Amino acid sequence: MSDSIDIANARLQFTNGCIANVTASRISQNKMRKIRLFQQDAYISIDLLQGQSEVFRLVDEGDARVKPTMLLGKIDQGHASG
Repeated sequence: MSDSIDIANARLQFTNGCIANVTASRISQNKMRKIRLFQQDAYISIDLLQGQSEVFRLVDEGDARVKPTMLLGKIDQGHASG
């Protein structure tokens, strides 16, 4: 869209098997600063603009002790809510 690079994508694979997908855009319609982590039993989303993080876990529906979704609140406060 311009004479400069507008969007960049990189896929990094580490020796321990972890993979990182990194995207940067100067032309995106929405301002976004997020880190998303995927694990075998969880998805973690950290929103650096809003200062919030969410953890979504796969759990046994019969286990009442664990909530599948937890909003952890502001990143800098260090306490859980929900």
